[in-house]
Formats: sequence, structure tokens, C-alpha cells
Amino acid sequence: MPQSSTISPTKASLALTRKSPSASGSAKTRKSEALTAMERGEVEGFCAMGWNELKQRHTPWVTEKKVNILFQRGLDKDEELPNVPLIL
Repeated sequence: MPQSSTISPTKASLALTRKSPSASGSAKTRKSEALTAMERGEVEGFCAMGWNELKQRHTPWVTEKKVNILFQRGLDKDEELPNVPLIL
């Protein structure tokens, strides 16, 4: 049976569920703490960064294939991510 190239938002949300490293502080601080926790292996996913930001701020993660892009949000797929499922 062929596999679907789409993933439901519910499944995507469940796959990336994690406890926030900090309940207080600014969104920028929480994002930074979450990324640090991901680098330490304390969390397995992060879902608040666009592809361009990831490429610019964390180039080694992309070039060394340290991250797996599970899905992309939007109406059209990014040309650089042709095999990554698209969700709305």
C-alpha cells in the first residue's frame, strides 16, 4: 500500500509535543532555552523556526544533517524541501 506524502496536523503536533524548558520569560528567551535543550538531547523536537532561519542561524545542523525536517507549513512546498510533507 503506498504511503501518503501528507501528515495530519494532529499527528505533527503529537510528534513534537514537549515540555517547555521555561514557563516564564520572553518568547525569545524560551526559544533560546528550547534550542539549547534540543542540543543537549533533553527534547527531541522544536516547532517554531522557519526553514530560512534554520539555514541561517544553524547552518551546521543542516549541512551535517543533524536535524530532520518533519513537515513544512504553507500553501506551496519550498523548492529546497521537495520530499518534506506539506501541511496547512
